[in-house]
Amino acid sequence: MRSPKTWLLEKRYRSRLLIVLLLTSILNFMDRAILSAAIEPMRREIGLSDAQIGLLQGVAFGLVYALLALPIGRLAERFSRKVMLACSTLFFSLMSALCGTAGSFGALFFMRAGVGAGEAAFLPPTVSLLSDHYPPERRSSAFSIINLGSPIGYLLGSMVGGTVVALWGWRTAFYLTAIPGVIVAILLLTLLTEPPRGLVEGKAEDKGPPPPLRAVLSRLWGFRSFRHMLAGGAIALAASYAHAQFMFPFFARSQGLSPQMAGVAAGLVGFLSISGGSLLGGYGVDYMRRFDIRWTNWMPVFGLLLASILYGSAYLSHSIALSAAGAIFGGMALFCFYAPTFGNVQNLVPPRMRASSIGLMSLVFGILGAGLGPTSAGMLSDLYAGNSFGADYKTLCIAGKTTGDMLQRCQSASAQGLRLALASMALLYIWSAFHFWRASRTIREDLLQP
Repeated sequence: MRSPKTWLLEKRYRSRLLIVLLLTSILNFMDRAILSAAIEPMRREIGLSDAQIGLLQGVAFGLVYALLALPIGRLAERFSRKVMLACSTLFFSLMSALCGTAGSFGALFFMRAGVGAGEAAFLPPTVSLLSDHYPPERRSSAFSIINLGSPIGYLLGSMVGGTVVALWGWRTAFYLTAIPGVIVAILLLTLLTEPPRGLVEGKAEDKGPPPPLRAVLSRLWGFRSFRHMLAGGAIALAASYAHAQFMFPFFARSQGLSPQMAGVAAGLVGFLSISGGSLLGGYGVDYMRRFDIRWTNWMPVFGLLLASILYGSAYLSHSIALSAAGAIFGGMALFCFYAPTFGNVQNLVPPRMRASSIGLMSLVFGILGAGLGPTSAGMLSDLYAGNSFGADYKTLCIAGKTTGDMLQRCQSASAQGLRLALASMALLYIWSAFHFWRASRTIREDLLQP
C-alpha cells in the first residue's frame, strides 16, 4: 500500500528538494573555502605552521565531523531529518563566525571543531532524504546534483572570501558566514516536508525503532564490495581533502599569485573539476549501469588512475596554466567515484538503515579522509620545506619574523615543500583504484542480496 504522501514524488516537489539541499551543501563547502582563503594572512598574524593549518581542517574539523557522523546517522533514523539539517546549519554557521574572534591556534582549533560538529549532521539526513524520493537507478545522479554544492561552495568561498580578506581582513570573512546560515535554515524548515521512510519503494513506513546498530554493521560488513568501496573512498578522500585545503596556498605561495587571483584560480579549479566529475560520475554511471552494474566501480577505477597522473603533473609544473589544467581534469577524473559509491551503499540496505550506513561511511571517511589527509599533507610540506631550507626551518621561518634574504629563502623553501607534498599525496589515488577494482568483482552479487 502506497503512502498518501505520493505528491512528494512529483517533479515539482523533488526539484524543490534538490534546490534546498543544494543550497545547504553550498553553505557547507563555502565555509571550508573561506578558511583556505584566510590561511595566508592568518598564518602570518598568528604564526601557524603548515602542520597546524592541516590540523585545523584535519583533526579539528575532520575528526570531530567523523566521530559525530554515526551517532547523527542513528538519530536521523528516528527524528525529522529536515529539522536536524536546519539546526546543524545554524550551529556550524555560528561557530564559523566565531572563528573571526580567535587570537591563537588553540582558539581556532576549538572553533573549527565546532564547525565540524555542525557539518556532521548534513550528509546522513540528506542522503536518507534523497533515497526516499528517488529509485535505485536514479540515486547516483540525484546525489551528484547535491554534490555540486562542493564546487559551487568552493568557487564562491574562494572568490568572495579572497576578496573580503583582501579588502577587510580575514576576520570579517568569517563574521559574514552567519548571514546565509540563517537564511538557509529558514528555507529548510518552511519549504521541505518530512517524507515517510521507504516512500519511493511504496512501502508502509515502519513506525517502530530502527534496526540496532549491530544489525546495520553486520549487513554492511558482510558485503565484500562495501568493504573495498569504504577503503577506496577513504584513501581517495585523504588526498582530495589535502588538495582542496592547500589549493589556495599552492597558487599563492608556489605559483606567486596575489590573494585575489589565487582565490579566483582555486575557486575555478574547484568548480570545474568537482562539478564535472560529480555529473560525469552520477549521470554517467546511472547510464552505464543499465549495461553492466559493475560500471559503478569500473568508472571510479579509470578515473582514479587518471587523477593520479594529472594531479601529480599539476603540482610539479611551474606553469600556472598547466597546473590549473591538470588540477581541473584531475578533479573531474577523481570525482567519478563519489556519487556512485554513495548510490551503491544506499542500494545495499533497506530504508531504515540508510542514514546509519551514511553515518558509518562518514565516520571512516572523516577520520581517514578529512582528518588525516590535510594533516599528513601539512606535515609533509613542513618536512620537505625543512629539507629544502637546509637549516632550522621551524625556528627561522614559521614565526614569520624574518626579513631580507632570509625571508626569500624561507618563502622559496615553503613553496617547494608544499609543491612536493601535494604531488606526493596524488599517489594515493592508485591505491584507491585497486580497492574499487576489487569491489567490482562482487558488487553484482551483493546487490542481489535481499
